[in-house]
Amino acid sequence: MVKTSYDPYKYKEVRTVEEQIARKKKYRRNSELLYVSDYLATFYPDDITKVNVKLGPRIEKVGNYELTESEKRALYGFRAWADGIAITENAIILIEGKIKPERYADGIGKLELYSKMVPRTPELEPYRDRVLYPTLLVPIRDPTFELMCREHKFRYTVWCTPMMDKYLETLQRCDRSPMSYGDFKDEAVETLARMKMMKDEDK
Repeated sequence: MVKTSYDPYKYKEVRTVEEQIARKKKYRRNSELLYVSDYLATFYPDDITKVNVKLGPRIEKVGNYELTESEKRALYGFRAWADGIAITENAIILIEGKIKPERYADGIGKLELYSKMVPRTPELEPYRDRVLYPTLLVPIRDPTFELMCREHKFRYTVWCTPMMDKYLETLQRCDRSPMSYGDFKDEAVETLARMKMMKDEDK
């Protein structure tokens, strides 16, 4: 299988976690791209991987007007794009990375949309026979959103490196703490526990 790679440091505005800590920069989307890129390099080193994945059909015309090649290229950036993707021999892992818990809900919503756009993406045509696994990648476990992912049949992956821990320490406590929605969080914890018990009983 041919491996493609993405250099997270290619663009000037993308900084390493160390640089962001040193500059005391606030959270930015580039942090998520670097986070997803590191995850792909760590767990899918021999597979096809890419960050900033364009999804959906190419825009070939507007109404009855056929676009020129330069116009098509100009509109290329208007397609939806996911944080990352890994293509293995049997699966497509569609990844949306979120660092702040307050953004996890946004990640689930995007995964729901992006998973429906994958079959309409011409660049992924050769891999349509593979199982799709929409995945929310986060550094902090939040039972509320873990339960929501399970209900949507999405993967909920918690991955936090020592460097990410240092980055999280630069954020305000409210920005790195699991969200709380009253009793709903407690209900989510209880539901997850029951689901685990049922799974253990089936073994």
